[in-house]
Amino acid sequence: MNTTVLKFKVILIETVGGVVGGLLIGLLGAWIGRTLGSLPDNGWGDLVGALLGAALGYVVGVAVGVNLADRYLKQARSFWFALLGSVIGGGLVLLLAQPLRLNEMPGVLQGLFILLPPSAAVVAVRSRARRRERA
Repeated sequence: MNTTVLKFKVILIETVGGVVGGLLIGLLGAWIGRTLGSLPDNGWGDLVGALLGAALGYVVGVAVGVNLADRYLKQARSFWFALLGSVIGGGLVLLLAQPLRLNEMPGVLQGLFILLPPSAAVVAVRSRARRRERA
């Protein structure tokens, strides 16, 4: 099989694993955030807690999903590099939301927040692996 096709399949599996892991742990984070934010006399706390919990859970879940995909593929990758890439990807979306007026286009903002953290996590773990292979 062509090595380019094989590498593409590995990257695709890692990215899909990151998205699925992020969505599952993001749902758990939303539930935990809503529960913690729904204290009495706290107005919008449950909504704010759910949003923050979902965002944080998604970023952590992406790293978990990429790491589990790598284990499925029997490749030694670093969870911490996946987490670093995911945090950088999510932070980049949040930092660019205002200058690029993404806050006026919620579909684009959500799409970027779903796709950029797993992409950045995959780039981070693959760059770490390439550096390790060269040494």
